[in-house]
Amino acid sequence: MNTLRASATAKSRHSANVDNSARSGLLHAQLTAPGRLGLSQPGLAGSPNDSDFVALQCALRASGGLARGQDLAHSLQDRQAGDFTSLARWIVTRRIFSFAWHDSFWVPMFQLDPVDASLRPGAQSVVAELVGVLDGWSLALWFVRPNSSLAERTPLALLDHDLPAVFQAARMERFVVTG
Repeated sequence: MNTLRASATAKSRHSANVDNSARSGLLHAQLTAPGRLGLSQPGLAGSPNDSDFVALQCALRASGGLARGQDLAHSLQDRQAGDFTSLARWIVTRRIFSFAWHDSFWVPMFQLDPVDASLRPGAQSVVAELVGVLDGWSLALWFVRPNSSLAERTPLALLDHDLPAVFQAARMERFVVTG
C-alpha cells in the first residue's frame, strides 16, 4: 500500500515539474518570439498585457525580480538607504528606470545592489545609454531578450560578466532607434 502511495506521489511531483517546465518554456517563447512583447518597433511598446508582465517577472526573477515602487520605497526606508523622495529622484534623473502597469510603477531590481540597495554602476551606465530612446517597458525587455550583438545572450545575463559588451550593445540599440 505504501509503495502505491509513494508511486502516486512521485507521479504527482513529475506532473507538477512537467507543468512548471512547460509554463517556463511558454514564458521563454513569449519573450524570445519575434515581434512579441512590443519589441517589433523599438521604443513603441505600448501597454503590456497580463501574460507579458508575468513573462517579464519570470525573466527577471533570478536577478532580483520586479518591485512595486511603493514597496521599494518602504524597503529603502527600512534599510536606511533612501525613501520615496530618493527613489523618485533616481527615476526622474534617469539613474534607474521603471514602467507603469496596473496603476503602479515597477522597478526591475537588477539596477540595485541586493545587499545595501545602492545603485549598481554597471546597470546605471547601460540604462543611461538607452533611457532617453526606449520607454521603461521596452528597456526592461531589452535587458531580458536575446541580443544578436551579444551572441544571442541577454544583456542582463552578461551585465556582471562583460559590461563593455553590454554597453556596446546598448549603444548599437540607441543608434538603431535614433538613426
